[in-house]
Amino acid sequence: MCKANNIIGEFFQTILNWINLEILDKNGIIYIMNTQRPKLQLSTIQCKVANISHNYKQMLWHINLAKSNSVDVLIFGICPLTTLSLGYLKYNKELQQSVNDAIQQLVEVSLTCDFDIIFVENIAQNGVLQTQVLRFSQGTIKSIVFEPNKKHDSNEDILLHKKSDDIAKFALSFSDISDRFKNDGYDFVISFDDCLSEYDVDLLEKFYTNNSSIKSLEQKNNINTTVVIGANVSESVSQGVYNSTKLVINNQNIVAKASYWHYCIIVLLGSKDFKNENYITPKFRPELPFVPTDVASLDKIIDILSHATYQRLKETRNKGVILGVSGGLDSAFVLCLARWIQTRHSDFGTIYGVTMHTSNTSKLSLYNAKALIECCNATHIDIPIGDAVQHHLGMISHGGKHDITYQNAHARRRTSLLLDLSNMYNVLHLGTGDMSEIALGWSTYGGDQLSQFNPNSNLTKTMLQALLPHLAKKLNDPRMLEVCNKIVNAPISPELVPNQKTEDELGPYALFDFITYHWIFKNRSLVEVYQLCCEHFEYLTSAAIKEYLKMFINRFYLNQFKRKFACDGVHVQNYDFDNLEIVTSVDTSMLVEMVDNF
Repeated sequence: MCKANNIIGEFFQTILNWINLEILDKNGIIYIMNTQRPKLQLSTIQCKVANISHNYKQMLWHINLAKSNSVDVLIFGICPLTTLSLGYLKYNKELQQSVNDAIQQLVEVSLTCDFDIIFVENIAQNGVLQTQVLRFSQGTIKSIVFEPNKKHDSNEDILLHKKSDDIAKFALSFSDISDRFKNDGYDFVISFDDCLSEYDVDLLEKFYTNNSSIKSLEQKNNINTTVVIGANVSESVSQGVYNSTKLVINNQNIVAKASYWHYCIIVLLGSKDFKNENYITPKFRPELPFVPTDVASLDKIIDILSHATYQRLKETRNKGVILGVSGGLDSAFVLCLARWIQTRHSDFGTIYGVTMHTSNTSKLSLYNAKALIECCNATHIDIPIGDAVQHHLGMISHGGKHDITYQNAHARRRTSLLLDLSNMYNVLHLGTGDMSEIALGWSTYGGDQLSQFNPNSNLTKTMLQALLPHLAKKLNDPRMLEVCNKIVNAPISPELVPNQKTEDELGPYALFDFITYHWIFKNRSLVEVYQLCCEHFEYLTSAAIKEYLKMFINRFYLNQFKRKFACDGVHVQNYDFDNLEIVTSVDTSMLVEMVDNF
C-alpha cells in the first residue's frame, strides 16, 4: 500500500505545474492538486471507541501516507486517540495513561517527519483532564488548552464542540491557534467541528462561506484560508453518525471537501472552487417538512443509515441481522436497507426475515413479506403465532375480546421470538418502529418498542414512504420495486385485529408529522400550528384538525415513558426526541382546552 501511495505521489509531482486534478482512490483518499503551497493532509481515521492501540496504529498509517506524499501539515480529526464518543470513559485512568503513552510515541515518530502533525485530544495532566490542541514538530510538542468554562470572545478563542442548534451562534474564532503558531509560518486557521450527519455539513458549508465574523478574523490575522475538520470515521451510532467532514475554504470559497467514506483529503492550497457543484441544499414540500424531494438528500440518508447499521453490527460482533417482516412499510425498508448493506459489505453476514402471522394477517401482507424476503436474498423463518398467543391469553384468563391486552400480546410475542432467535443465531435484532410512531406512542411497551438497534428511529412515516421506493430503485430489482410500491400504496396497519387501519384509528400520519415538526421542533404556538394545518391540509375540516391536534398533545406526553426507554438508533436529521427535556407527568388539560377555544 505504501508503495502504491509513493507511485501516486510521484505521478502527481510530474503534473503539478500544468493541471488541477481530483482523484478518489480505493483507499478513500482524495487528491486535489494545483501549483500553490502549503500542502495539507486532513485525515479522519477508522477509529474504535476506547481502543487507543488500534487508533494509534491508524494514525501511523496516515502519517506514513503523509510522508509518501510530502505534505507540509497533517491535521487529524477530533480526538483521534480517544474518540469523541468515549463519554465517561475518558476519565478512566488506564485509558488516560494509554493516551499519554501514545502521545509520547507520537513525539518520537515526529522526529522522522518533515511536516507538522496537529489534532485535538483529551489529555490528563496532574490529575486534571484537559482538552488540548496539540502540535508535533520534529520531536517537539506544543499545546493549547481549551477552557470550556471560560467565557469565550467569539473573535479570540477556539470552540471545539457546538452546543446550539443555531449555527449562526457558533463562537468560532481560531486566532488562538494562528497566534501561537504564527511564527511557524502558517497562513491558515483550523476549525474542529463535531457536526453530525450531512445536514449539519450543508449548514456548516454555508456558515463558513457566508460569515462576516470569519472574514474579519481572516483579515485581522492576514490570512485567507480556513481548514475545517470533524470527528473520525465510524463515530457514533447511538447519538448519530459524526460526519468526518473535511473542508478547505479559501477567500470564503470551498476549494476542497470530503466526508464520510473519504478517510483523507490531500490538497495544495489554491483557487479551485467546488462551491457550485458540491452545494446540496435539501428541498422540502411545505406539507411534508421532513421529506427531502431531491435524490441526493435521499441518498445521504441511506448512506448514514447504512454506515451506522454496519458499524453497530461490527461492534457487537454479530454474524448477521434478524427482523420481523410484516409486509408493511417500516419492516420493508429495514429489510431492503439490510440487503443494500449486504451488497456492499461481504462480511455483513446473513439476513433473517421472520414472518409471524395470525388469522388477522391479510393475505396481501403475507405475500408481500415473503416476496420481499426472497428479493432480498434473506433466509426466511415462518412462525405462525396464533396458537401461542391464545395460549398466553388463556394463562391470564383473558376473555378473548380484541382489546388492548389482546393486541399487545401479539406484539410482545413477536418481539420475544425475535430476541430469542437473535441469541440462537448470534445476529443483531433490528427494530422497525419509526419516528412518527415514537411520537404518538403507537407501539407496545416491552413489544415492538424493543430491539437491539433501530435504523428507523429518526425516520418519520412520510420519510419512509419516499425512501422505500428510492432504495428499491437503487437495488435495481424490478420485482422488489413492484412489491415496495404495493406496500407504499397499501393502508398502514399493524394487523393486530381484523381489518385494522392505523390512520382510521389515529388520523393521517402526514398531519401528525407536520404537527411534530412545527410544534415540537420549531416551537411554534398551538394557534400557529392549527392555522398552518388548516392552510396545508385543506381536505380536513377545521373541527377534525382540532381533534387530531388534541389527540397528538395527549398521546405525545402520555407516552413519554416509552421514549425514555427507547432502543439505540441513529440520527439522520437535525430533529430528534433524545435531547428534549420532557417529563413523564405532564398535565395536558390546559393545552387541550386552548385548542378547543380556537
